[in-house]
Amino acid sequence: MAGKSGSFWRTAVNSDVLSGLKLGEVEKIQFKSNDGILIEGFVIKPPGFVAGKQYPVVQPNPRGSTGYGQAFCMAIWQDWGGPDYFDVMASVDEVISRGWADPDRMGVTGWSYDGILTNHVITKTDRFKAAATGASAT
Repeated sequence: MAGKSGSFWRTAVNSDVLSGLKLGEVEKIQFKSNDGILIEGFVIKPPGFVAGKQYPVVQPNPRGSTGYGQAFCMAIWQDWGGPDYFDVMASVDEVISRGWADPDRMGVTGWSYDGILTNHVITKTDRFKAAATGASAT
C-alpha cells in the first residue's frame, strides 16, 4: 500500500524513454474573449524556446468546459460554436499579440466536442491553413 510519500503510484516502466526527453514548459495565460469574459488557456513552450520566434503554442479552455462553475459550463447550452468559438479566436489573437504565433502559419485541431468545434471554426474563418478533426459529428 502507499505510504505517506505516495511512492505506490510511481512506476519506472518508461523511465528509460522519459529520462531522455526534454518536455516543454507549460504556462497558464488568461485573456478576455469578445464579450469581456476572462478565459484561461495554456501555452506550451517547446524545449529551447526562443523569445521572438513563433511556434504553435496555445490550448484554450473555452466556455463549455468544466471546472469553472455551472454558468461557465452551461454558457454554450443550445449555442455550440457561439461563445466557445469567440473564446478560441481570442486565444489565437492573444498568442499572436505576444509574438508567440505566426498568423500566417496556424492550424486548428480538436477531438470529440473540440472536433465539432474545429469543424465549426473552419466554416467561420479562413485564418487557419490546416485543420484536423477527430471523433466529431462528421
